[in-house]
Amino acid sequence: MIYEQPNRIALFDIHSMDKRAPKFIKTIQSIIQHGYDVDYISDRYLLRAEPSQSGVRMKGAGNYSAIIIPDVQFMPLETVQQLLNLAKRGVKVIFVTNYLSSMPGFGRVYGMDVEVENTAFNNALQELKTKAILAKSYDEALQAAGGRREAMRNDEGLSCIRRYNTEGYHYFISNLQGKDVDNYVDLGVNFKDAVLYNPMTGEIGKAQTQGNKVRIQLASGESVILRTFNQNSQEPFADYLYYNKEQFVQRDASHATTLCNWTLSFPKAAPKAITETFSFTHPVSWTTLNNEALNTTMATGLYATTFKLKDITKANKQLLKEYGNDVHYILDLGDVRESARVVLNGQEVATLFAVPFRCDVTKFLKKGINTLQVYVTNLPANRIAKMDKDGVVWRKFKEINVVDLNYKKNLYDTWAPVPSGLNSDVKLIAIPAE
Repeated sequence: MIYEQPNRIALFDIHSMDKRAPKFIKTIQSIIQHGYDVDYISDRYLLRAEPSQSGVRMKGAGNYSAIIIPDVQFMPLETVQQLLNLAKRGVKVIFVTNYLSSMPGFGRVYGMDVEVENTAFNNALQELKTKAILAKSYDEALQAAGGRREAMRNDEGLSCIRRYNTEGYHYFISNLQGKDVDNYVDLGVNFKDAVLYNPMTGEIGKAQTQGNKVRIQLASGESVILRTFNQNSQEPFADYLYYNKEQFVQRDASHATTLCNWTLSFPKAAPKAITETFSFTHPVSWTTLNNEALNTTMATGLYATTFKLKDITKANKQLLKEYGNDVHYILDLGDVRESARVVLNGQEVATLFAVPFRCDVTKFLKKGINTLQVYVTNLPANRIAKMDKDGVVWRKFKEINVVDLNYKKNLYDTWAPVPSGLNSDVKLIAIPAE
């Protein structure tokens, strides 16, 4: 990275790495896009590395299939000696583009003569060349490393982080794209058993597997925790709940019922209470209700409506005939600004704070009239903008902790009101479970 710096002093700035070290960042992104996990470590941390059955183990960080040395020119003597030690013990050490040329500076080992140090460096490097691999490119280096890529990144567009534990691995998998995913994905590690944890609902269940593949079903914006086991799990996990693939991916509009006739009141509001109750056919942001107080408030708004269960079941008569009790009802809040607490018939269903703003309400439905309450809390942006406009001194710290996108001190008196509350239709979607 230091070779890309225009000056002698290399200033590390995490927010401008793409400008300060474009080649380095491009390399890391390329490795990740190929489906591999990668960590970059310091010389000091490398000195703690030890060989393992699968490659090399970094204390406190897990196992890696190889050590890849980027296109660098200089390296301290002790680092070269450690690489040689690891290579002798079977660890894959891979240089990209070229080997090293020399040590940095005029000598780094305390108490050692520079010429003696240079001799030791050259001897260690020459021996290392006989045991290391020289790759022409990072693609070639990745192939030589022999690591198994996470195919879900390339094949399904999923993002994932994998971490080792004594019984297997933990994955955090997220679907940060504009489409749903429902498929079996090949994992980069072997396993005997797999369990899925839904971090939003607390649901836990045994995953469906095919060989070394695990079924991942995620809506756009959704995440899941996957835990793999090296041995069959002894815990009696129930099967994870999956929805009919065609309905999950396509969400046929004919199975979605729009809930209408809402009221909006405000249990909490600042800087002053809002006592008025608003009514509308479809939910809207409370900043669109032509009330100046609503444009400058920090609040929790209560959106409420009622509906008859028979109207929902009637709209899905054919689906119920085909799947019976295996039909689940998903409440889809649509565009929420910013978090929502869902209460159905007086029972707490879920607290939603990230897309997709959906939850399964099947077990909370009842015959006859159902009462739905959605408590939506907005961000304090509108309140902050109002205080800055009025000259209210609200910042209680002197250092530069509240800044704009360019990291400069700034007032927010020019901010327009940001949407708050429910901003789209709310729907009940009937989806068959498998």
